[in-house]
Order: sequence, then C-alpha cells, then structure tokens
Amino acid sequence: MLPLDSIATVNISTTKDFNTDNDFPPLFGAIITLSDSEGNSEVLAQNSDGLYVGRKIRGRERKTYNLHIEIDGKIYTSVSTMPQLVKLEKINLYPIPAFDYPVPQIVFQDPKGEDNYYRAKLYLNQTRMDIGGETIDDEQRDGVLIERVLPVFDNDQENSRKLEKGDIVHVEFQCLDKGAFTFFDTYAQMGMSLNNPTSNIQGGALGYFSTYAVDHMQIVADWDW
Repeated sequence: MLPLDSIATVNISTTKDFNTDNDFPPLFGAIITLSDSEGNSEVLAQNSDGLYVGRKIRGRERKTYNLHIEIDGKIYTSVSTMPQLVKLEKINLYPIPAFDYPVPQIVFQDPKGEDNYYRAKLYLNQTRMDIGGETIDDEQRDGVLIERVLPVFDNDQENSRKLEKGDIVHVEFQCLDKGAFTFFDTYAQMGMSLNNPTSNIQGGALGYFSTYAVDHMQIVADWDW
C-alpha cells in the first residue's frame, strides 16, 4: 500500500486452509518494483520484519502507480491511481434510542461530478473496532454532505464493545480508487458468500494494491444523557 505523502510498503504471504490459524509468515526473496506516472522507479527492499519497503517514491494525489512483483518464477502486477484527498468535516456522536450510549458518526463533503470511494477505520483508545462494513461510496449521493454512522456494539465479540464516556474516538478516513474499494467491499461480504474478495492484482494473487489519500480526526466521547 502507498498512503499520501508516505513511502510504499508491501506484505506478501501464502494463503492457508480456512480452518487453520491466522498466522501468515512473510515470503522472502520477491523482487518488487514500484513505478509512477512520471517515470520514477525503485526496487523495494525487504526489512527484518519481512515487509518490502520503498525509499524515495511517495504517494501523491492524482498520480498513477504500477506495482510489479516477481516471485518463484511468477509475475503479479497491479495499477492504482491515488484519488484527491477528501477531508473529514467532523465526528459526531449519534444517539440510538434502543441503547444508553451513542455511536460515532462522520461527516464529509463529497466532491461533485466524479465517482468517489472511501474507507473509514474506527479506533477506540487506539484499539481498532469491528464496525461491520468500512466502505462508503457516493452512488446516488454525488456532491452532497455525507453523514455515515460507524456502529460500535457490545456483542461479546473481539474488538466489539459499547462506547463509553472518556473514550478517545479516532477515525482514519481513506480515499480509495475503485479497485481497492471493491476488494474491501467484497471482503466485508465474505460472511455471506463462499467467494474470495475481488483482488485488483493481476496474475492470480489474492490481495490488493492501494494508493490512498488519508485524513485523521479524533474526539473524546462525552454526552449529557
């Protein structure tokens, strides 16, 4: 992945059977080349944690990036264009009548006249929360002020609990291209499907390549009811 104003990082691992554990050791020995639409190119170096990391190419809005991976005699490629940054306007606390606590809600202005795709990651006190679906698009909402609830519920599942007063509510708001959006959107629906998420990597790999503009905002949770 390649965030705005940051260098690239790529993680490669092998898939496992559904019933095995979720430990995915990194694969070593890949040759990964990242290039951009201005003719810049670099080979990513693998660090001690197994991540392949860039050094000079940084994410910029409206630029297109090409990823080329060679490993075990196979070639995998992907292309991603970083969208324009859309900033959050605010985070609200939205009351739900059935509960004695509110849930976070983000508000942002969608740019008019273009297709836009977003992903909102929610953290409470630096712990990422499971909010079901993180993806947002502007289908039938082009150019309007979008308000999106990020539900947190106490359902006894890992990374799920109700909001409490004093919690630090932090949102990482990503502006994605369509390929990365489709991957995350179909990934969120895997519980209702036997299919894998739709990858934007050519060559048969399961995964995604995302260049994204990103904004951050946080508040301290408090309410008077």
